Amino acid sequence: MGVTNVSELDVVGHDGSAAGLKLAGTIITASAAEINALDVSSSNVVDCTAATLTVTAALHAGKIVTLNRAAGVTVTLPAATATGNIYRFVIGTAASSNANIIETSATSEHMTGSLRGVDDDAEGATGYQWNSETSDDTITMDGTATGGKVGDTITIIDYEATNFTVDGHITQSGASEATPFSAAVS
Repeated sequence: MGVTNVSELDVVGHDGSAAGLKLAGTIITASAAEINALDVSSSNVVDCTAATLTVTAALHAGKIVTLNRAAGVTVTLPAATATGNIYRFVIGTAASSNANIIETSATSEHMTGSLRGVDDDAEGATGYQWNSETSDDTITMDGTATGGKVGDTITIIDYEATNFTVDGHITQSGASEATPFSAAVS
């Protein structure tokens, strides 16, 4: 919905008080970060090719983050504060050394939820359901046994103070498939 009449749009606070935006008689109280998060003119895909990525709500919430580094990426989530922010990760390049890791920012924060895995070894497709344990705070995808192949997706939601929920699909191989969840943050 666009502004059809310029008189509907006004900047308030001309007297030196805190300025705000007034639209059709209603003062808009969104912060700059909230407005920027809704900016549809910017890309909804963030490509990460660095060794580390510190996720922020302003730059990553509601967007797709592609992990594109053969030597793996270590992703650190922001603090879980019940914002409802959704963070989506897609493996764009499988880790051929090290691993792609997604972790919380503190040992007091945890991940709940599950990842569904499919074994793509030659013996045929076998499915796995990997559930997080109470103290899990890390997802490690090594490119084989714990997933992390091109196209794997993980969605993480900041739903409660100190807790994220996790849902996703991973592809595993190597005849020793294992859970990608662990309590590894120190």
